Amino acid sequence: MVFRLTLIAHAATEATHAARFAAPRDELSRAGCGAAQRLANSGELPREPGGQLVLCAPELRAQQTAKLLGYGDAQAEESFADLDLGEWAGRGVDEIPAADLYSWNTDPEFRGHAGETVAAACGRIGAALDALGEGERGSAVVIAHPSTLRSAVIHCLSSPAQTFFRVDAGPGHALGLHRRGWRWTLRL
Repeated sequence: MVFRLTLIAHAATEATHAARFAAPRDELSRAGCGAAQRLANSGELPREPGGQLVLCAPELRAQQTAKLLGYGDAQAEESFADLDLGEWAGRGVDEIPAADLYSWNTDPEFRGHAGETVAAACGRIGAALDALGEGERGSAVVIAHPSTLRSAVIHCLSSPAQTFFRVDAGPGHALGLHRRGWRWTLRL
């Protein structure tokens, strides 16, 4: 049995354009809305004739992206929430001390922002993935965040959390995974 999963990162926000850390209520930018609409019209999105499970992260930017992509029935799923950046949410990258940014990029247990560690986020996303499609045949689409895609790659390849920032994922990127039994495989 094969379970197919497509993860799609939300479209760009004003925070993306301003090199700012995202906040939960950030909305899509005008450019982000346009990019999502182009993707929706491309015919490249997975659509199952018999229906498929469609989930999205609880943040507004993920929900807006889901609607623009034609997945208005997406169910908000807390386990796919963005990495909680604590005190850094909404702040510009240039406002964060360079030593803290370095530690965050190199130490997956860093909590200097008083939020969630990269290691914890990777574990949370891995557990959410493993709960999807267990022993089932079918497919799902999850609209979430670039951090979700990074965490999914790490989980799929059984890589250490230190590799989180070695995976380049951005707004609108998509990732395909297949689950056969207990194991996820990366679909390129």
